[in-house]
Amino acid sequence: MGGKAATVEKFGHKVDLFAHLLAGGGAEVKKVLEETGKSGTLEIIAKDPVICFVTEDGTHLGFGFEYLKDMLSGILVDTDEELERTYEITLDQYLKEINAPGPLRAAMNVMTLMYFVISAKYASAGEFILSSKKIIEGDPPIGYPKGGIGKIAETFVDTLKENGGELLRKRVEKILVEEGRALGVRADDGSIYEGRAIVSNAGIQATVLKLVGEDHFTKEYIDRVKSLYPSLGAIRIWYFLDTKLVSEPSLVYMPTSMPSKEIREGERNLPEPGGYVMVPSNFDPDLSPHGKQVLIATMSAPAHQKFDQKEANGWFDVLHDTVKKMIPNLEEHIEHVDYRSSDFIAKISGRDGIMDKVGGECIGLSQTPSQVGKNKPDPRSPIEGLFQVGADAGGVGIGVDLAVNSARNVSKIVSDYLK
Repeated sequence: MGGKAATVEKFGHKVDLFAHLLAGGGAEVKKVLEETGKSGTLEIIAKDPVICFVTEDGTHLGFGFEYLKDMLSGILVDTDEELERTYEITLDQYLKEINAPGPLRAAMNVMTLMYFVISAKYASAGEFILSSKKIIEGDPPIGYPKGGIGKIAETFVDTLKENGGELLRKRVEKILVEEGRALGVRADDGSIYEGRAIVSNAGIQATVLKLVGEDHFTKEYIDRVKSLYPSLGAIRIWYFLDTKLVSEPSLVYMPTSMPSKEIREGERNLPEPGGYVMVPSNFDPDLSPHGKQVLIATMSAPAHQKFDQKEANGWFDVLHDTVKKMIPNLEEHIEHVDYRSSDFIAKISGRDGIMDKVGGECIGLSQTPSQVGKNKPDPRSPIEGLFQVGADAGGVGIGVDLAVNSARNVSKIVSDYLK
């Protein structure tokens, strides 16, 4: 449950599949809990500073909330009209417009990579500005759920069951469509479930091209779906340690990798040294056995669904070398290690088996000017009764916050449809 934002048990630890923080302190999650009468059932933990930059010479620089809010406040706009305009340009272009100093531009690029998983060269300025406003207004600005990132989905499912819903642990094989109307789904065991409304969170490309099929849509719509491009993918290393080596909640290596156009398009060129390390038990000590620690190290990579461990071998070497620079005595304390790349993302999110160069994306569609705001895909499918939810349609924000915002918006659309 939770897809990429899931928490699993391994070697006595509870560990997230990938590195996650809640931008805005989980504001959208809290709204869902309020709306379902579950306020206070999920604890959001704050650590300040939440991020520590590690320079090439080993210097550690804390990144506190007040500094973060002051920095982000410098890029906000005053009117809705100006915000709408900035949706049409990239963050890189906007920072040049306002004559942002070099250090601020560098920091913004790192933040864009962390939150949108694309470079500031491609990210929509308006989308980033609105997301930054959510961080500034968040209480806390950045947080992490007690129990792991997967605790969010688990809490939602508990509420679902309490209200008469069912959780079926099955993989959907096909969305059933007749005469332009969605009628239900077929699971991989052959079971068929009918419904007046079908809501897919597999992403628009996987939903249209894989679960429904091209024959049910116009050529114009299929061409549009195929032209959409994803955020970057990622490689991830879990380090299970026999002791506590890192005291900070998370580490970012500077200079970090700045993905180029070639990486975005799925080329296999090795990146520059860079990476992000998160330590979940430094937020919630109950996630790891006493005296031990698990590190989640990650960096951007091609989103290609075929970018597997063999393809990513050189990338893992770059990431591992970077982590060793941040934590010099790392290797002597490793008990276990686990490597995953973009093909794993594709498999767990149901986005395998579609097009080349997509499937293993971290977020979903890239939050670029051509794919956000008025250009974002409509949650309402051309097929009656079929809806899209998640990062690709219906929401705004960062990561989990983006997906939950979409869920809140799309639930209203579906409810109106069912009346």
